[in-house]
Amino acid sequence: MIEILRVNDILSSERVLLNAPVQGIQQAFDAIGRLVCGAREAQAAEITRRLWGRERHGSTALGYGEAIPHAQITGLRRPVAAFLRSSEPLPFQAPDGRPVFDVLAILVPKPAAPRHFALLADARHLMCERDFRQALAGCADAPSVWQLFEQWPFYRGLQGSGQMTARTGAARMQQSNASP
Repeated sequence: MIEILRVNDILSSERVLLNAPVQGIQQAFDAIGRLVCGAREAQAAEITRRLWGRERHGSTALGYGEAIPHAQITGLRRPVAAFLRSSEPLPFQAPDGRPVFDVLAILVPKPAAPRHFALLADARHLMCERDFRQALAGCADAPSVWQLFEQWPFYRGLQGSGQMTARTGAARMQQSNASP
């Protein structure tokens, strides 16, 4: 059985930055590296490189002004998330053509494990939920963003309805891909 992680398990208010004065994806990734690593510049630069490497394979923008850049980081002991809201639009090449303002970065240890893919599915489900995005847009400070992630009622309406949730779907996908 896959241990399920959710975004609220790996995000803290110290890794939330609102109205970030970034002018482009490079500066956003640099800011995320600093949020995660603080003054450890070499590690922050490695995060920036890894996020860029993943982004070159295809945009991590979801649409709706949201993106979930993600990367595997050598030496990372546990998954970590950082949230950045830019003060300027970011050209992430979103499927809906809209610029991105909210960036939820997910960093996982390398090599990634099945639970990390489930974590990414959880983040995607959450950031695509209209009510959550509206509540997120109303958050004015880092503690309120973190509290929203911490307290949001995940997957309400899906539990017990017989529908597959993003978590169980990701878990089933990983199980089916585990071996031929």
